[in-house]
Amino acid sequence: METAPFLPRLRQAVAAVLPDIIALRHDLHRNPELSGSEERTAGIVSEWLARHGIPHETRVGDTWGVVGVIESGQGRGDRTFALRGDMDALPIQEERETSYKSTVPGVMHACGHDGHTANLMGAALVLNALKADLPPGRIKLVFQPAEETVRG
Repeated sequence: METAPFLPRLRQAVAAVLPDIIALRHDLHRNPELSGSEERTAGIVSEWLARHGIPHETRVGDTWGVVGVIESGQGRGDRTFALRGDMDALPIQEERETSYKSTVPGVMHACGHDGHTANLMGAALVLNALKADLPPGRIKLVFQPAEETVRG
């Protein structure tokens, strides 16, 4: 792994995905799902991971959980890192006016879980793009449903 050219490649990878990640966050904010009901969100996460060649499991823990795995570096490493983002919304009416305001009456992403999901997806895409330059190992991507309840 060469460190000198890595930072410019990292910046380029982030810049390449940023518009899509912002759009994803706005879409998730417009379409919030309560704890245990994150079917649409999990489907979007699964679709994005598949589109970018990231192996993953769905319906993890008999919930809408999604866990992706990126094998990084050359060879097989013995370290595993995990990144987690929650996906559920809260039963709160959104009152502020934005172009991406919740379209679901009485439900909104008041805790920022739309941002958590979008940021984790952004990290997944960047890490996947640069995986050959990373130390050998595994990166688990845990998209957690129902964080606001005991099921999460």
